[in-house]
Amino acid sequence: MQLREYLDAITYETAFWAAGLDNPDYPINQYGGLTEDISDKLRTLAIVILLVEADTDLFYHNLIRSGRARVAFLQRCRRESFSDYHVAVSRTGAFFDSLAAGDFELASEIAKLSPREWIPEGEYQDDYCFTRFFHLLVQNETQDTELAGILAQYKKALDGGSSAGLDLCHAFAAHDQKAFDAAIEEYIAAHDHHLDEDSGRMEDTHVVAERQIFVEGLGVLRAAERFGLKTQSEYRYCPTLARLPMTAPFPG
Repeated sequence: MQLREYLDAITYETAFWAAGLDNPDYPINQYGGLTEDISDKLRTLAIVILLVEADTDLFYHNLIRSGRARVAFLQRCRRESFSDYHVAVSRTGAFFDSLAAGDFELASEIAKLSPREWIPEGEYQDDYCFTRFFHLLVQNETQDTELAGILAQYKKALDGGSSAGLDLCHAFAAHDQKAFDAAIEEYIAAHDHHLDEDSGRMEDTHVVAERQIFVEGLGVLRAAERFGLKTQSEYRYCPTLARLPMTAPFPG
C-alpha cells in the first residue's frame, strides 16, 4: 500500500480518538494510555503528511498537538493527584515531537510537569537518563551539576556498556562540536540498527512512517542548533524537508 492510501484513514482515526482529550469524564487511569496513543497517531499523521504532501507546516502542527496531548495528561495528573507508569519521563515521544517542531516552550512545559525521578515500572533507566538529560537541557534554570548528575546515573545504568545516547549527551554537555559530529552519526546508526532488529513487526501505518522519518532524531538536531552546535543539512531519516522553518503559525 502507498503512503497516500493511509492518509484518510489515519486522519479520521486520529481525530476520533483525540476527541477523548477534552472529555472531563474520561477515566484518569486510562487517560495516560489514551494520550500516548494519540501522540503516536499524531506523529504518524505528521510523517505521512510530510512525505505525501510535502507540507512542513502541517508536519510541525501535528507534532505540536502531540506535545499538547502530553501536557493535558500531566496537568490532569497534578490536578487529581494521580500517578501511574504512564508519567514516566521516557514514555513520551511527545517531548521530542515538540523539539522537532521547534517549540521549545512546549518542550520545557512537558519537562517541568514531568517527574524528576526514574520510575522503574514504567521505563528502562538508560532511557530515563537520556530523556531526562534533554528535559534538563531545555529548562533555563538547569545547572551544570544537574547535567553531570544525570550523566553519572546514565553511565552507571549502562553497567560498563557503551551507548550512542550517552556519547551524544556528553557532547551536548561539553559543547564539543567534534564529539557531537561523531555521536550524532553513531546515534542515527543505532536507530538504523534498531529498525533492522525490529523488521519482524507488522507493517502498520505507524511502522511504515517511522521507517521513513526519525522524529526523535529531528528533535535532537533542533536542540543541537538551539544550543549552538552545527549540524549538517541532511542526515539519514532526518531530511532537509523535515527541518525547514515553519511558515504558518500553529493554529491551535
